[in-house]
Amino acid sequence: MRRTSSSAALLLLLLVGGSSAQCGGSSGADAGAGADAMDERCAQVSCAPGTACTAGVCVPVDPCSGVVCENVGDVCSGGLCVSGVADTDGDGFVARDDCDDGDPIAYPGATERCDGKDDDCDGAIDEWQDADGDGFLAECGGTTPADCDDGDSRAHPGADEVCNGKDDDCDGESDDGMAGCCHGLPADLERDDSSCGECGTSCLDFAACTNGACTCGQSGCQDGFACCLWGCADTASDEWNCGGCGNRCGFLESCVGGRCTCSEDGECGAWGEPGDCCGGTCADTQSDAFDCGGCGIECQAGQECCGGACVEVGVDAANCGGCGHPCAPGETCESGACVCVDGRACEASLGEACCGDACVRTSGSTEHCGGCDRACQPGDVCCSGVCLRLEDFRTEACGDCETACDPGENCFSGDCRCGEGGPDCEGTLASTCCDGECKNLESDESSCGACDRACRWGMTCCDADCTSLANDVENCGQCGKRCPSGHTCSAGRCQAPPDGGA
Repeated sequence: MRRTSSSAALLLLLLVGGSSAQCGGSSGADAGAGADAMDERCAQVSCAPGTACTAGVCVPVDPCSGVVCENVGDVCSGGLCVSGVADTDGDGFVARDDCDDGDPIAYPGATERCDGKDDDCDGAIDEWQDADGDGFLAECGGTTPADCDDGDSRAHPGADEVCNGKDDDCDGESDDGMAGCCHGLPADLERDDSSCGECGTSCLDFAACTNGACTCGQSGCQDGFACCLWGCADTASDEWNCGGCGNRCGFLESCVGGRCTCSEDGECGAWGEPGDCCGGTCADTQSDAFDCGGCGIECQAGQECCGGACVEVGVDAANCGGCGHPCAPGETCESGACVCVDGRACEASLGEACCGDACVRTSGSTEHCGGCDRACQPGDVCCSGVCLRLEDFRTEACGDCETACDPGENCFSGDCRCGEGGPDCEGTLASTCCDGECKNLESDESSCGACDRACRWGMTCCDADCTSLANDVENCGQCGKRCPSGHTCSAGRCQAPPDGGA
């Protein structure tokens, strides 16, 4: 398949240059001056791929311009000759209707994108209209700044910013440089109770904005006082407004210098929490390592305050490694870790426990089954921490702890059997216990892939899946008979394509 193409530059020259008769007969020095002016207008213009600058404007270059396809029925799409009835890119449009059959996002009616291509097949590339007529395009191409709101002619680069909550001059900010503008509305920051001094600062119902500050009454509050819920408050000593309006001190606490401290009688514990007043600060003497059990009692290095007592958590079996971490019976605490008498830390994740003087895996010990000193009865075995008698026909432990019968099987005298004393199925697809008998789930049409999953009429079970031998290319006519590549299966016979596969 061949194509012939003229130069894109020659095409542009013919399109925009024209003949002397069409352009008014300019020639000689006038023509040279016009060419110089055109070159100057395009000198600072950067066009997107697929476009070229003409007289200072980017115009699209048709990739199929000048292309002549030699094969009958072929059309040019995206600069290439393709079959007119083929849909190469799978976008639902054949090549003769598609402007670029090699691009699935380019087809008639598609959304135009800023990508240097004709996406909607209207013959124009990256066409963007000036919707509001303000002389600025929304985006894509051109050398002028983009319009940030192409639906409002008053919003464009260079416009005057006004107080309206919008970005009028397209600099990325709304109402910037607008004094007294709050949330798109004019505001008097000196007297506006909802924006007092600055936007968003609201005075309480009983206060008013005076000279940009919330005040109580006409005269306001004196120095050191604040206008709070019930009027002017001394935030240095007011227990309801300690350090600021609404900062309430705890039960029996006092406000001193704008900070809540222990009350004069030395009691702490707001809302019933434990604690003592130590050095002007309430401390929890049950857990505070600097005031453990009483004010000024400091625990030593390696100790923690546990229940009001300094404890060596590295060796204390009741608080091993930290408060409230007791070791199990029989274990000791060494270097903050619980260990058994033999000096080894038992692995709880493995089901081990310290029984007597050693770590024991209680999941399988008949003397410590499920826990220390939990011995099984004679003749029982310990399976997963439970004492079992294997003669009890338990399917979860048939003959030994590790043997579990497959679904549908029963345990007889330590052996798994299918049904009432039937055979021992292998537990595979080829031998699974179904309804008291071993079945091959790979080919049994009454249990295909699973017990009691029967194939519909006309279907055959192949490799544990119901299929039709009449049209399955993987099982054409019989299970496992695969048709050659490109062939179809019809009436149980492999059929070659009509054109021989070419």
